[in-house]
Amino acid sequence: MKKHARQLITSNMVYLLEHYHFEEITIKMLCAECGINRSTFYAHFKDKYETYEEIKRFHMMNYETLMDNIERSIIDNPDDRRKYVKQYFTNVFYYIAKHQRFFTSVFVTHPERELIISFISLLKTRFAKLIHSLGTLEEVNYFLDYTVGGQIASIYSWLKNGCEETPEKMADIMYRNIIKINR
Repeated sequence: MKKHARQLITSNMVYLLEHYHFEEITIKMLCAECGINRSTFYAHFKDKYETYEEIKRFHMMNYETLMDNIERSIIDNPDDRRKYVKQYFTNVFYYIAKHQRFFTSVFVTHPERELIISFISLLKTRFAKLIHSLGTLEEVNYFLDYTVGGQIASIYSWLKNGCEETPEKMADIMYRNIIKINR
């Protein structure tokens, strides 16, 4: 029951984020949405901030796992890096589609500046590490600003349009844009 209640709380926090900016959400609203007492909420979380932080940590940790996998694949098989770059984009768009409610809430409906900045920072840091390990590019910072900015804008547009294109189609679009400029 304990794990179920915790999952129920985080799931309903995502639901509320679809309809309200984070600052508007109260513990009372969250408990009502979950159908639980405040004491049950407080048995699992200190406050709404801790609840939101757990959700953010979950997604950032999963995204880092996606980055770990692509880094290992590219470093271990540099001749096949194009294949792995496309697979990375496919995995990212599937992940976002799976958690579309959350990502639409925090990127489009009620943009959470801190989360978006953390996400961008993670992307830039991890891509910089990969690029430096391969030693294939000069002016890395400008390249990363351009590339990550384009990825974020594409994710935003895709979410805003209700994820009409499949994850494979989005991955193909991202991949083709990278290949066109010979990266």
